[in-house]
Amino acid sequence: PKEYLKFFRDECGIKPIEMCINESDAILIHNSRYRSLFDTTILQIVIGTSSMDFSLYSNQKNISECSWGINTGTHIIEDIIVDYIFRNNEDNLKEVLAYGQGRELCDIYTVIFNIVKKSVDDYFVYNKCFFECEARFRDLVSNWPSRIDAAFCLCLSNKEFMHLIQADTNILVQSIKHASTKLNNFGVKPNVVLLSGVGCKIGFIRDIVKSEFPNAKILQDISPEYAISNGNALYVQKIYQDKSFIY
Repeated sequence: PKEYLKFFRDECGIKPIEMCINESDAILIHNSRYRSLFDTTILQIVIGTSSMDFSLYSNQKNISECSWGINTGTHIIEDIIVDYIFRNNEDNLKEVLAYGQGRELCDIYTVIFNIVKKSVDDYFVYNKCFFECEARFRDLVSNWPSRIDAAFCLCLSNKEFMHLIQADTNILVQSIKHASTKLNNFGVKPNVVLLSGVGCKIGFIRDIVKSEFPNAKILQDISPEYAISNGNALYVQKIYQDKSFIY
């Protein structure tokens, strides 16, 4: 992704090699250890923060007619929570801006977004029975005089949390249902669904995939981030034919 390349170049002073493989292909290469499955039909669903990619493979070859992507992703959930926090803590956040000595609203938004993202990840990964997200003023403005003053504290039951995000995240559910319908129209029934990306950690995403592909074996990456980086590294190894490059 461009953000990674920019980070390596600007922050680390490293000039990366040209990016020559997308996330979906990198994940499939990473999962090449499932050799026994590669002589069958695999639907790979990569749900990222800002995109969803559907890729169909048959006998190790990509079927382009049954592969597509859409511009939506799990960032929807974080955006909903951040907006909710701003609407319900307006006075406190105004104090942050007033005390922040010219710090712009977009900077405060970024900090809050990152706090929310971690809370959302923890909620889904650890299957928590409630959603909790909080921040102190000191988290938002480093020179705030007190270490303990709370800027906001959000605690929602599972029912409240799902009610809050349901309407806007329906596009994620509908995209998976559309994939099932589209493949049926092509007469394709995947034997395996490989679920990856940060979205594979979300319970209701896994549930809808199982519901729409009841006869397929569902495989899920434990660490989507590692799958992408390792897949890219394995691809570079293949390009340079240097077996000592990575193990």
